[in-house]
Amino acid sequence: MSFQFLKICFNNDLRRLRILKRFLFYKIQRNEFYRLEEIRNEMLNMKFENRESVKQTAGTSSWVLYLKKRQQNKSNWQWW
Repeated sequence: MSFQFLKICFNNDLRRLRILKRFLFYKIQRNEFYRLEEIRNEMLNMKFENRESVKQTAGTSSWVLYLKKRQQNKSNWQWW
């Protein structure tokens, strides 16, 4: 067994792991996105006048506020 052969095997494994990780990551992200849409629709139905009342109602401990920057950008939701 040559070093080249081992290197190819190792790289293939890494590629498979990366594909699997990406699949799992986007699966989680998609579920979070739908949950975010539900919350967004609820908030739009409430029709708040100012952002402070929205913050108080949503609560600062809500996990929605802790989404990653990339997930925030993907959801097209205005974050304050």
